[in-house]
Amino acid sequence: MAAKVIDQDGKLDLLLKKMEDSDRKWEESEKRREQSEEKSRIEFMALKVVVESHFTVVEKRVDELQGSVVELQDKVEKLQIVVQQASREPFSAPTSPTGAISHLTFS
Repeated sequence: MAAKVIDQDGKLDLLLKKMEDSDRKWEESEKRREQSEEKSRIEFMALKVVVESHFTVVEKRVDELQGSVVELQDKVEKLQIVVQQASREPFSAPTSPTGAISHLTFS
């Protein structure tokens, strides 16, 4: 009977040791998880700072592009007006006072 008690004591000690090891491993795992989360938060905040710092540059470029688009649109509208006016007027080549085309020379 004493041998059974000693055997059961040994089994209980082994079970207790396994439970303690399991708890220790869980605590270590939890600590690594928390460290990983903290590292992720820090990296995210650094990324956020970088992205936000580029906002002003991007906004400035968007404003510059908007200005360029407005200028180009004005130029296109002016060119369209010139083309429309030119298509309404008959073509006339520059002539000399005698009526000959002055800018053409034949050799």
